[in-house]
Amino acid sequence: MIVDLHTLPTVSFEADNLTGCVPHTVNFTNTTAQSDIGANCTWTINGQNFTGCTDLEYTFNAAFCYDVSLKVESPFGCVGDTMLIDYICVDEYPTANFTFNPQFPTSVNNQVSFTNVSVGATSYNWVFEGQGSTNEVNPSVTFSNVKSSTEVTVCLDAVSKYGCVDQICRDIQFKEEFAVHVPNSFTPDEDQYNPVFLPIFPPGSEINEYQMQIFNRWGEILFESFDYKVGWNGTYGVGSDKTVKDGTYVWKIIVKEGPENKQREFVGHVTLLR
Repeated sequence: MIVDLHTLPTVSFEADNLTGCVPHTVNFTNTTAQSDIGANCTWTINGQNFTGCTDLEYTFNAAFCYDVSLKVESPFGCVGDTMLIDYICVDEYPTANFTFNPQFPTSVNNQVSFTNVSVGATSYNWVFEGQGSTNEVNPSVTFSNVKSSTEVTVCLDAVSKYGCVDQICRDIQFKEEFAVHVPNSFTPDEDQYNPVFLPIFPPGSEINEYQMQIFNRWGEILFESFDYKVGWNGTYGVGSDKTVKDGTYVWKIIVKEGPENKQREFVGHVTLLR
């Protein structure tokens, strides 16, 4: 009896892209020697079988690391196979997101702290309009040479471990530095010049709450107003016709302003002249 012995085929294959983002399409190439390939070949990917000894295209629709195997039957009926463990790794796209503080910086209060709240990323790239870029996770940036009432765009790229990228951009509004102009004297002498002591706020100021008090030298409240459009005319209280004497008086102004309702307090002196 004559017995012919044949070796098992040496099975091999390769893929064009081993990592990617959902959905990730990969082309597999059967690199087994042609002399070892008979009529039947079976690819196994994600629990699915595909017959054919030629190349295979497959799309991965879920984030995972996948085993891939190929079984080849030789012209003599001998079957060989090979499996590559975690051969293809697929990622979900991350979600880029960030917050920043203060919400409304100014040309003076111009340092902004950024908090990265992205999900599913392992590295980051920030781009600050006119201020360069950084790979820090939570950067703090001083915006130099930024004028008031302008917008600056900040973009964040969030990158997953397999290179999937999501981007978000936000505009930061630089407001005018809040200030109040308070005269140091006024003349309530019944003419049309400087008859009322009244602070002046920058155009566009968002005044949410307001209180102004006028004190004499003994700390007594002579006048109080909760309307920033109502000033002191040198009398004892709103609507009074009893006038105070010439001299220097202390004023105190408390305001809550802006979207953040930030409280600010100002104190000074004013001279009343008749």
